[in-house]
Amino acid sequence: MQPQGIYGIPMPRWGDTVLATPRAYYLIDFAVLVLTLLVMWRIRRSHLGKVIASVGSDEVAALASGVRVRDYKALAFAVSAFFAGVGGSLLAHQYTYIDPTIFTMLMSLLVVTIVIMGGVGLPYGAVVGGIVLIGAMELLRFTPELRIIVYGLVLILVVRFRPGGILVRNS
Repeated sequence: MQPQGIYGIPMPRWGDTVLATPRAYYLIDFAVLVLTLLVMWRIRRSHLGKVIASVGSDEVAALASGVRVRDYKALAFAVSAFFAGVGGSLLAHQYTYIDPTIFTMLMSLLVVTIVIMGGVGLPYGAVVGGIVLIGAMELLRFTPELRIIVYGLVLILVVRFRPGGILVRNS
């Protein structure tokens, strides 16, 4: 049995105006990105962010310090799931449908590559990774053969010289 998706998702609206142009989608996505980065920046600088960072850094030490590790892990998962849902809803409105065939293994690998390339521990690391990786690919759209070579070369250089990601400081 083939999984069914949801079709006929309406395009986003602002009042009575349908936002269906590529520029409108860009502006919506950019506004959500800025808002998301702002929220993540505020969370990271708060007490909650410091506790979540300590749990991620050394779970045993956080547990020994009296931190309810399981609860903070669940909260971190819920926050990330919320933002993943926001991203998924933006994608669904842009495509006007959503089904499992959109999310291939290659797309999953691309997302993981972007996050690792920018830096896993930073909320804006994925933005930088996306700009570098997707930007390089778009600049080379006219030559598919060179495109995959440059993609591989960029990955090799980042893994060799910046294994923690582009934005992570060397220790």
